[in-house]
Amino acid sequence: MKNPLFNWRIKSLGLFLLLGFSGQSQNALDFDGVDDQVTVASASGQITGGTGISLSMWVYPTNSSSGWPDFDGFAGFRNNTDADFYVMQLGSNDVEARLRNSAGTVYTITANGILNQNSWNHFVLTFDGTTLSLYQDGALSTSIAASGTITTTTEPLTLGFLTFPGNNFMFDGQLDDVGLWDRALSSAEVNTLYNACGMDLSDPSLKLSYEFNQGTAGGSNSGISSLTDSKGNINGSLANFTLSGNSSNFVASPLQGINNILLNINSCGPYLAPNGVNYTQSGHYIDTISPSGSGCDTIMDLTLVVNNLDSSASRIASNTLEANESDTAATYQWLKCTDNYSKIVGATRRQFTFVLNGSYAVEVSLNGCVDTSACIVITNVGLDELSADMLQVYPNPAQGHINLEYPAGSFEKYELLSLDGALIRQGKLDASGNSKVELSQISGGLFFIRTIGSAGTLIQKIQIIP
Repeated sequence: MKNPLFNWRIKSLGLFLLLGFSGQSQNALDFDGVDDQVTVASASGQITGGTGISLSMWVYPTNSSSGWPDFDGFAGFRNNTDADFYVMQLGSNDVEARLRNSAGTVYTITANGILNQNSWNHFVLTFDGTTLSLYQDGALSTSIAASGTITTTTEPLTLGFLTFPGNNFMFDGQLDDVGLWDRALSSAEVNTLYNACGMDLSDPSLKLSYEFNQGTAGGSNSGISSLTDSKGNINGSLANFTLSGNSSNFVASPLQGINNILLNINSCGPYLAPNGVNYTQSGHYIDTISPSGSGCDTIMDLTLVVNNLDSSASRIASNTLEANESDTAATYQWLKCTDNYSKIVGATRRQFTFVLNGSYAVEVSLNGCVDTSACIVITNVGLDELSADMLQVYPNPAQGHINLEYPAGSFEKYELLSLDGALIRQGKLDASGNSKVELSQISGGLFFIRTIGSAGTLIQKIQIIP
């Protein structure tokens, strides 16, 4: 059911996301090599009515000095009399697979040097009535002629150990995804099992399926006493496990489930998911993706946060533009469209007060998303302005301050702007018609001073001397 996990990073819309294949609670079971064991009572009764037998498993062996009497039993039936069908570690890198039929006749495969220590190995043992075959990692390793049947219905299936008079063969390592069928799987089906399509729980010939996806990996699992059979036929009984910590317990498995895609996405606007759906709202979505040709279905598990960013802008007054995105976490940068979208220095507020004709846009940033508005063309600056004689500005050039004189009650406020239209300073004007504007802490250069009031708008250029 599993194959090694593939992880990679994709940078999309300015965000990193982790895309991986993993099912829910991808765990394995760690055996201590001393007394940990799982027993499935009378499991042989599941295969006696079929046309053959298949036993599959993923194993992670860690005993590099396996040998008599310290053989490591992976899984299977073994009574050493009339019902053997198992796979075990014979030497440090050797594997033994055996069928003993009801007549007591033994057929043994010895595969030397194929076992990978401290690594995941996939084994499938099949018997079709005439041939006993051992597959490793999806490919045929060895096959021999064999015959007979197993007729006893009371023999237990053991996981993580095999029985032997006076000395059980205890497994030291991790075990995952053990399956038992009452027929021989084809080579294509074995390859499918290895290549992550998993055990087909709808297959009536699959009698027992142990996926080990229980408990909390490395956590306290003392309340668990049985191993769940995904087919719902016979649960296995756990014995002697510590069920806490990183050994003799359920542990995290770097293997993966049945073509599952686990996605955690922060999207700038609608997100087109692998299932072809364009999601516009944040949420948790699960869907099955069926391939167009042969292959396995994929389960998409998507946790999505959609950041809907409004990048538009509007003209809200004769001399003011405003970004329509109102989120307080948003940041703004106004741009000159006709100057290759260059930034207007200091124009970083939601509202932008312009003094020159031109074409302007705003770049809005929010929650890692960035977008730019359409350009707004301004062509009527100065058409509604009053006579410059109504406003006297002195001294000009100025240093430290300037004086403004204007008809009493005609102007209520002033704005000091850069030549690009960025607002530098603003304040109220005295109704008497005389105001003093402080210019302290303003670097020298050319600026616009604009007065706004009931009389209209007046703009004059001034020079500030540092």
